[in-house]
Amino acid sequence: MVELGRPARRALERSSWGVKKLWSADLPPRPTSTDTALQSSEPKHLLLVLQMKQLLAFLLVLFVERKTLESAESVRLVNGGRPCSGRVEVYHRGKWGTVGDYRYGPTWDMEAAAVVCKELGCGAALSASRDAHFGEGSGGTHFGRGSGPIVTYGVRCRGNESALRDCHSRTWAHYYGSLSYEVSVICSDPLQKPTILLRSGYRLFAKGESANISCSGIYPGSNFALHRDGEFITSQPATESSNTATFTLSDIRAGNYSCKYTTCIDGAQFKSPESERVGISVWDPLQKTIISLKPDSRVFVRGESAEISCSGNYPASNFSLYRDGEFIKSQRAPKNNKTSTFTALEIIAGNYTCIYTKQIDGREFTSRESERVGISLSDALQKPTISLIPNSHMFVRGERAQISCTGNYVGSNFALYRDGEFITSKRAPENNNAATFPPTELIAGNYTCKYTAYIEGREITSPESKRMGISVWANWTGLQTVGLALGIVTALMVTAFILGLCVYKRGKQNSPRGERNLVTGDVPQTSNVTCE
Repeated sequence: MVELGRPARRALERSSWGVKKLWSADLPPRPTSTDTALQSSEPKHLLLVLQMKQLLAFLLVLFVERKTLESAESVRLVNGGRPCSGRVEVYHRGKWGTVGDYRYGPTWDMEAAAVVCKELGCGAALSASRDAHFGEGSGGTHFGRGSGPIVTYGVRCRGNESALRDCHSRTWAHYYGSLSYEVSVICSDPLQKPTILLRSGYRLFAKGESANISCSGIYPGSNFALHRDGEFITSQPATESSNTATFTLSDIRAGNYSCKYTTCIDGAQFKSPESERVGISVWDPLQKTIISLKPDSRVFVRGESAEISCSGNYPASNFSLYRDGEFIKSQRAPKNNKTSTFTALEIIAGNYTCIYTKQIDGREFTSRESERVGISLSDALQKPTISLIPNSHMFVRGERAQISCTGNYVGSNFALYRDGEFITSKRAPENNNAATFPPTELIAGNYTCKYTAYIEGREITSPESKRMGISVWANWTGLQTVGLALGIVTALMVTAFILGLCVYKRGKQNSPRGERNLVTGDVPQTSNVTCE
């Protein structure tokens, strides 16, 4: 009785013959009473077809079972200390047995060893030996004699077979005897999974950045292939003395990177499994920083302050300000803002630049340096001085005078004001720092002046000069002068008359009182009479 294995049963269940379950078979199944009744009622040729159908199903079972048993046979290496070295044993008819070779006219060679190494998934074949049980023969590795039967011997392989059973050999059976050598094989270890490494240590890059990816195996001089998302990118061999190849990617792209390598051992090419995958993300690069000034000028007066703004393309970046390459200060932009403004800075002459940094997924990116903004300083415009020719502050109406204003920059433009209201302006000569306003009829008031100077394109205004007060009197004619003189003479004459009258009256009052005092002997008293 042939006991069916699980693969055979599955094959029968899927067969087109409609046989659903067939667990064992020696002969076609015995007809039941129902089948007998059917046979008596059906023609004989239908019964013959039914029997042939059952017979074909039985033969199919035997064929599938044999193929299943053949496919179950496998190869192993024993007593070698590792899976890829040792005595060759094959599994046949439920037992493990060895593979023998002729004592004379041996056939076991490196081609046969290569097939065994390939079937086991090992590396290249390094040795094909015949272990001499009695210490005879050359190249014996003494892996010990097997305890089971010899399954086959006289194996001849071309080297391109996928399994040892595909090679030409004596019929596979169970042979017993000691007239042949038992063969052994030493294979190199299978190619290990390569190691992939990003030299930068981080997996986030900016667009346009380059990256170095290294792949390492166990064999020097191997040829490495780099893949992204399973698609081939490029390949590169390692040097003969190195087991690592480094790929330099000038424009890294996002994706999952992996590598494999192939190596040739004794003329045979072996391929490694795929490495682990390394995921790479790519972000937009940090744009060049933009720097600006407020006020928008490149010239400032000493002690003047200004605002310097730096802008990038990522919000909440950290901006740093430099002058002539030296760090000044840094500050972070607001959470939803791409600009940071440095305020209340006392400007010092120099070339100002700024850069910014941004943390993205744990990696710090740094922008390119901004354009340089050169700032120069000038002395402040001093308070102008104002003067009069003639040097007086009192004038008669209609009288003319020159007003002069002086500053500390030649060619400045001077403006004249009276009581805060603009009167006129005049530019000083190119080689002079003073402007003189031509003679004009003066009007009473407080006069001041200012001046402006253009320094490298920027207009700077001076503070206001001190106030100069001017008084203007009316102009007297000749008639007005004579009338004034007559008035003065008349006033003097009236005054003299009154004084003379007063003296006369006082003298007249004092004369009788003096005579009375002489008769009575009294002391004269001071009179309280006033001159009216």
